[in-house]
Amino acid sequence: GLGDVYKRQGLIWMIYACDNCHYLFSETNVVACPDCGKTMVRPATPAEQEDFENRSNENLWMDET
Repeated sequence: GLGDVYKRQGLIWMIYACDNCHYLFSETNVVACPDCGKTMVRPATPAEQEDFENRSNENLWMDET
């Protein structure tokens, strides 16, 4: 999964959520939301992290049906 890729690179990737536009993203150093540019970012809740992981997994393997 994606977590394995992040671990292999030796980086700790956190999942963040933007309180302004509700964008979910993973970064190592967060200053502002990459979507709307606001600085209203916070660590994602466990539910948001699960949503992010599920969305990422679905997008990677769309051809497999």
